[in-house]
Amino acid sequence: MNAISAVFHPLMMTSYMAVLLAVFMPEAFIPYPEAAIWQLVLSFFILTALFPALFVFGLWMFTPLVTDLELTDRKERLVPFVVLILFYSLAAYFLVIMLELGPIIRVLLFSAIVMIAIMLVINTRFKISIHCSAAWALAGYALGLSVNYSLINILPMVFGTIVIGGLIGTSRLYLGCHKPAEVWLGTLLGFIYSFLVVLILL
Repeated sequence: MNAISAVFHPLMMTSYMAVLLAVFMPEAFIPYPEAAIWQLVLSFFILTALFPALFVFGLWMFTPLVTDLELTDRKERLVPFVVLILFYSLAAYFLVIMLELGPIIRVLLFSAIVMIAIMLVINTRFKISIHCSAAWALAGYALGLSVNYSLINILPMVFGTIVIGGLIGTSRLYLGCHKPAEVWLGTLLGFIYSFLVVLILL
């Protein structure tokens, strides 16, 4: 169960979405040719996973702001959430504004920034499962793209993300990291929000 939580860490979810798009829906990376797609996926990983992870690790190592890398204390999530918003904004600026990637990537990144902000606000009052929010956001995006674009070939992506979401929710409960209400809130927020975003904006 620890392995599931680690492999499908929230910081990795946008990178996984980029990988899934590269495999099942490469047209999402227009106007760039297929030869450049994996370089763009690497940019996703560096900007939305690697840099934020290193920053939070630095907070844990050198400051009292983060005492647990799992961020089990909701009060310690404020600064990491703000940092994550800043790095996602940097990713959006680089990938959407500078490189002019198409509407799917634009919606993915900017809606992710809004969702992180929503989780930050919720977190001031109630602990929410970030793992479940991120995992089920992946499922919501995948299902929304499948419905919007009537693409049969991305159904494996949809089913795979739903299975991942279920595994993560189960692992968070099994490990005692969250209460059922925290898992359900994260699940519903991630899935409903991302699904509606794709339906409405794409």
